[in-house]
Amino acid sequence: MQQAILFMPRLRDSLSLKIISLTLLLALMTLISAGIGVHSLNEFKDDYQEVKDRHLNALMKVSELRRQSQEIINASMEMFLATDLTELQSGILDISDKKLRIDKIIEQLQGDSINFKALDDLKKQLYSHLQDLVSALEYKFQLEDKFFASYRSAEALKLSQLNKSNMQLFVVMDKAISHFNPIINKNNVAYRATDLKALSSFINSLKGELGAEQLAKIHDVFIDKTSLASTYQDYVTHNDKIRKLSKKNEYFTSLFVSTLGSEVLAVQNRLLNVLNKLEHETYLRKSRLYFVLFISLIATFLFVLIQLNFIKRILLIRNIIDSGHNEKTTANFPIKGRDELSHMAKAIKNYIERLLKKEQEIITVNKQLTYLASHDVLTGIFNRHYFDQFLKQENERYLRYKEKYCVAMIDLDHFKKVNDNYGHDAGDAVLIDFSQRVLAHIRKTDVFARYGGEEFVLLMPNTVEKHALMLLERIREKIASEACTFNQHQISFSISVGLTEVQKIDRAEEQDKQLTFADLALYDAKNSGRNKVCVFNAKK
Repeated sequence: MQQAILFMPRLRDSLSLKIISLTLLLALMTLISAGIGVHSLNEFKDDYQEVKDRHLNALMKVSELRRQSQEIINASMEMFLATDLTELQSGILDISDKKLRIDKIIEQLQGDSINFKALDDLKKQLYSHLQDLVSALEYKFQLEDKFFASYRSAEALKLSQLNKSNMQLFVVMDKAISHFNPIINKNNVAYRATDLKALSSFINSLKGELGAEQLAKIHDVFIDKTSLASTYQDYVTHNDKIRKLSKKNEYFTSLFVSTLGSEVLAVQNRLLNVLNKLEHETYLRKSRLYFVLFISLIATFLFVLIQLNFIKRILLIRNIIDSGHNEKTTANFPIKGRDELSHMAKAIKNYIERLLKKEQEIITVNKQLTYLASHDVLTGIFNRHYFDQFLKQENERYLRYKEKYCVAMIDLDHFKKVNDNYGHDAGDAVLIDFSQRVLAHIRKTDVFARYGGEEFVLLMPNTVEKHALMLLERIREKIASEACTFNQHQISFSISVGLTEVQKIDRAEEQDKQLTFADLALYDAKNSGRNKVCVFNAKK
């Protein structure tokens, strides 16, 4: 309890009870706004689902039914234009597909708030009419085939009389055929009733000119019940029936337009009423939500005003941290105030300054350690460890690209005498002088390193034996021709060199072999009198 009492003044001074109160108020208003919004969305979702399920879907189904019905009537009209039974069958299949869609839609409409029974009766009437239409058109094509079969028989009989040179009978039959006036193409048969009495009178008037057998044959072909005239008369009569069915199509068109149009209009009116109600309820919900949002905005505005000083302190701390992040000494930011954030800013500034100082010290030490890890302390050239790593990399390059390189082992002749005669400081001076002379002659890509004591190694990448030998001879002559000056002493010295061009290797780890070959060549230089360059001979 005592800790809580002591904590309250500090809380009031550092974080501000006003900020906490406004934050809680803002959170509460946001929660209320979210609750009202979610509740309104759920109500709107339920209302919309009701509109969709009960009215919009019904409107879409009735509209689709109206469209499918119109299409099926149009398809039935196209059936009148069919020229043969194949085209008629194609139209029948098209209508069958549309009937399936209509059946499905009407089945889905069952139970909706529409006059389902009237639609179902209308569908049955339409299907009955379509069945009558299909039967009539199929029978029409049968009559056409029968008529033209009779017509071809009459033409054949007429031509046979011509072939028999019976011109009188040919003329009589030609006049009889002219009563029907067909033009071979089925679609051009004249739609007129044949005057059978006139035709019969015409044929009977030929009794004096034709024999009984010829008259009987003409009667069979043109006048009897199965004759051309009888078939033609049936065809014309059936065409009248088809014309009546065509007019019935127009009746069904107007019937469907009026019935389905009334249903569509009724569903639309119900939908509009529900949408108007839904719009009014949505407006009320929006008003409540806007009011809560307005209160939340006022609370937010007050909250921002009170926190301006708090934000300034945060930005000050951020600038201090950014200045430290950029590895620069923190700028002299003025830090005013006695609140907790001001103390925090001062502490961070001091901490970053100390941290940057430590970091610089660590960087310096790391650079020194990195240098010492790869360089010889006395001469400043590379050490043995670095040389071994570089030689391994050069072996890998050789294995991949077959780029030749050379390795030389260099040893100072009688170096122990220099230490004995002049002292170890003089010996160090000779080693440093020697290293500087070699560095002045080699390329930047060459790697020169102290291998141990007075022994040195030189790696020459992308170099063949001939060129490496020329370079080493120049270095040897330069060393032998100039003495090293130390404490007014002229110290002359020479070097022995063993050289090898890279020999055949199988693995990158075999770099020690090259050093062994160079060392063998150095051994030959020592044994043969020193102050010379010897090349390794693999045939020895």
